[in-house]
Amino acid sequence: MRSKSFLALALAGTVCGTATLAQDAPEAARVTLFAEVVSKEQGCQVDNLSPSESFVAAMETHGFDKTETKAIAQVLIGKGDATYADPIFTLTTGECGS
Repeated sequence: MRSKSFLALALAGTVCGTATLAQDAPEAARVTLFAEVVSKEQGCQVDNLSPSESFVAAMETHGFDKTETKAIAQVLIGKGDATYADPIFTLTTGECGS
């Protein structure tokens, strides 16, 4: 059985720890790819406690880990392109912005 734990904690505290964000800033292409993955989820949302199997599979396929996911979430939230209301991460840009 596939473990979801690597994602279950990835977005926790996304608005905290921004001091390390500049140091560990993800590549723009990875931010875009992550946003594309989230945009395919129902309502452009990911339940941090229970992500869908399709989301978990896409994350594994693209090689995202929890450290990178957290950094990307921080970038998206910081730019106003996403929100996080524990436990739901919501993309609010692009196709998801309407």
